[in-house]
Amino acid sequence: MLDHLSKILQGKKRDISKIITHIAITLEGQNLDNEYLEKLGLTPEGLYLKKAKLLNELSVAQVRLGVPILTIFLLSSRKLGTGFPLQVKHLKTILDGLRLEFLHKNQVKVSFIGKWYELPSDAVDKIKQLLDETRDYDRYFLNLCVYYDGQAEIVDACQMIARRVERQRVSPEEITKQTIKDNLYTSQYPAPNLIIVNDSNALQGFLLWDASDSKIIFTNKPWLEFSPQEFKKLLEQGL
Repeated sequence: MLDHLSKILQGKKRDISKIITHIAITLEGQNLDNEYLEKLGLTPEGLYLKKAKLLNELSVAQVRLGVPILTIFLLSSRKLGTGFPLQVKHLKTILDGLRLEFLHKNQVKVSFIGKWYELPSDAVDKIKQLLDETRDYDRYFLNLCVYYDGQAEIVDACQMIARRVERQRVSPEEITKQTIKDNLYTSQYPAPNLIIVNDSNALQGFLLWDASDSKIIFTNKPWLEFSPQEFKKLLEQGL
């Protein structure tokens, strides 16, 4: 087992893809207060540049480890506190930091999950650009949850099903778990094998329907302390 795991973590893509197809990670959190940032010598802008760097590193780790699907929670629509406008402002900083040459070379399709289309136009334009530039790729999938809420995802799915019932396209008796899955934002992706939660001891509304059968690991640390090395370590625990 240890020898097999060692080969996987050294980049034996065909092996890991048979074991884990989808990993989800939260990089969305509110525990990074000003005192904590000052201790690290970081400005708010520097914080988001760190997040952009980490996002790239996790994308590289995804490809090297051969994980087909990586879903990352970047921005919640649930936490509309005083820091939210700053988060939205710097979302474009994070997205601008994505290494397009790496995405193109490795055929990584970038998708966005959530109500990102309700954000300010400059952020929406950047998202549309990334969607357009990677839309034809299907080797790896990098899903970014932006302006996302897992409860809203389930509510939206139920509303879509209710409209079909209203139009008599489906009867209430025909509704199954799969019916709900088919109407989620994540309908085209399997549920994550592993969910890694930073900054919190709760899921914070992340992939609530899909999480029912996923292994969940809480790091009990801010996302700023998360790294590709930690990613590999937790992947080992999740196998």
